[in-house]
Amino acid sequence: MRTKNIFVMLLLAGMMTASAEYAYPYSIPSSSGKSGLAFLKVGVGGRNLAMGDTGVASSNDATAVFYNPALLPLTLSRGLFFSYHNFILDVNQQYVGGNFKWLGQNYFGFGLNLFTVPNIEKRDSPSKDPDFLFDSRDFSLGFSWGKHITAKLALGIGAKLVYEKVDIDDLTGYAADFGAVYDILPTVRAGAAVKNVGPKVKFISEKFDLPREFRLGLAYHPQMEFLSGQWIATGDLVKSIDADLRGQIGMEYSYEDVIMPRLGYSFNYSDKDITAGFGLKYRDYAFDYAFVPYSSNLGNSHHLTLGLIFR
Repeated sequence: MRTKNIFVMLLLAGMMTASAEYAYPYSIPSSSGKSGLAFLKVGVGGRNLAMGDTGVASSNDATAVFYNPALLPLTLSRGLFFSYHNFILDVNQQYVGGNFKWLGQNYFGFGLNLFTVPNIEKRDSPSKDPDFLFDSRDFSLGFSWGKHITAKLALGIGAKLVYEKVDIDDLTGYAADFGAVYDILPTVRAGAAVKNVGPKVKFISEKFDLPREFRLGLAYHPQMEFLSGQWIATGDLVKSIDADLRGQIGMEYSYEDVIMPRLGYSFNYSDKDITAGFGLKYRDYAFDYAFVPYSSNLGNSHHLTLGLIFR
């Protein structure tokens, strides 16, 4: 019991320390004034993205590794999933994740996140044709743990390796995530997460902060049927080190746990607002799709997720 209490105190202390750094980003020196590795902020999972990129209190599968590791003990099932994200401007994202229970009441998850930008043109002087083409790759591999501390409170922690390569130059870094979830009422859940906490990374001669991000969220899931189905409403507040406070809301209606239409909206973003999508389930298989339109001629984003559910 004493060991458990010590661990809980250390975990909460880590969250408070990271939150303080996040709340006052101007106190953290940076040669560039901005963070790097922005791909670490791009959401994952068709369900979450269709619902406005919410998830800190509502992620119900292995995407909890990304949004809030404290949700791992609360996921509806264990399983594996693969996501393909046709992002904007020829950027592609692939994500593989999984979650499982092991060693009593301990819950674990992993996530492999890969971003690629192919055929970037490089010129040493003005010319019609490029001197050559190269690719850019961003990669992260994370492992997370979560556990119920009380009947209403769950805590989680995650660690990840990050890597970026542009042409012949690369960088390597490390980051940690901290999360907490509390059931305020049987129908209302609150979540908080501090993400991407770690030392600066160096790319060539420049040093950058990691894109630290603090999220607060609520999920409301009434215990009553509506048109023979269930629904959930979610909302997240997001503050990253290099952006203003932003908000996201989402809603999902689940008919017989077979088909799930979804809607979302993002506030204080210059390039996106409404999102939409749907989910399908058949036995131990799941499919999720999200559509995110962008403004300023950036194009539209399509996200596909395939899941295998372990009962």
